[in-house]
Amino acid sequence: MQKRDDLQKALKLAFKYGNSVIIEKYIEGLELSVPVLDDPLKWVPRALPVIEIIPKDEFYTYESKYLPGASKHIIPAAISKLLYKKAQDIAVKVHTVLNCKGATRVDMIAGKNNNIYTLEINTIPGMTKTSLLPESAKKVGINFTKLLELMLKDVLR
Repeated sequence: MQKRDDLQKALKLAFKYGNSVIIEKYIEGLELSVPVLDDPLKWVPRALPVIEIIPKDEFYTYESKYLPGASKHIIPAAISKLLYKKAQDIAVKVHTVLNCKGATRVDMIAGKNNNIYTLEINTIPGMTKTSLLPESAKKVGINFTKLLELMLKDVLR
């Protein structure tokens, strides 16, 4: 929101739903997502291919996330090898530091000067037709059935 009036309207609307509002600084950059899957043979997390998300609209909204065709997913992300490795390393570190198990997905923004900003970790990533985890797993030869088997093995250990 670049205009003061837009911000005022947004705040007024937000306060209709509660007593507090979180305002985040806008970080310009590439929207990336890195799924992490615990390796059932070594019991250590490994990063799957990095996904670059390009929404059809200006921002990555609810609609662009969940409606088929509302965003484009580039797997593997078309970024430098250095940034790619950095994104994967950060995703595994976030997964590990938060003591996550099984499958997660770390969303981030790659900003200027190859800085990466972690936005969130999804501890229960989606498993639908538009979900990123199955798409990324497929790129390394893990089909949907195999992905479910790996996740179940992890739960049963």
